Amino acid sequence: MLHRLPLSLFKNGAFLEVSAVHWPPHIVVEEAVGGGGELTVGGPMADLLTTLADSLNFTYKIVQPGDRAWGAKLPNGTWSGMVGQVSRQEVDIALGPFGISEARFKVVDYTSSFYYDDRSILAMKGLPEVDPWGFLYPFTPLVWAALVAALLVACLAVVVLGSRPKTWTHLSWVSQLLFLHFRIVLLQGILCHIVINVKCFLVQYSQVIAI
Repeated sequence: MLHRLPLSLFKNGAFLEVSAVHWPPHIVVEEAVGGGGELTVGGPMADLLTTLADSLNFTYKIVQPGDRAWGAKLPNGTWSGMVGQVSRQEVDIALGPFGISEARFKVVDYTSSFYYDDRSILAMKGLPEVDPWGFLYPFTPLVWAALVAALLVACLAVVVLGSRPKTWTHLSWVSQLLFLHFRIVLLQGILCHIVINVKCFLVQYSQVIAI
């Protein structure tokens, strides 16, 4: 961030005041060895500043804003922090990296972008939810209705055509046949004590269901 400095080489040299705040690891601001109030900078942004100084032929002095802030627009329209220093021409350059915003762009000039930072929102991974009715998804409602209808018709046909054992009641016979039809749908075997003609009908019904 700078205040309309010429980007050409300073042929006779130049002295610039550079504003910086401590923000590791990008920039580290420390008091110079020996005191005297002078500041030194380190980190990637300091390396960039050194490269610019060597390329454009200028020397510099590091200063800090009184509020040690990057810069925000105040209610009275002025700016705080390093942005305020640059906009008021108290310093020539402010070391970032600065985020570009429309409001800042109106009062200061930016260099070309050299660093890109992505932001992401993290959330806990959701746990899988088991749908108890998931077994119904393979078929449409119409197919399920046709299957149930075929099951009932076949069971009724077996009741009419089959031979009920004398030791069984009608209710137990019907319930047993209905249970057997459900076994066929679930690909289970047929009980051995069913009479031959009923068993043949069930086998044929199972073939129809499979088709």
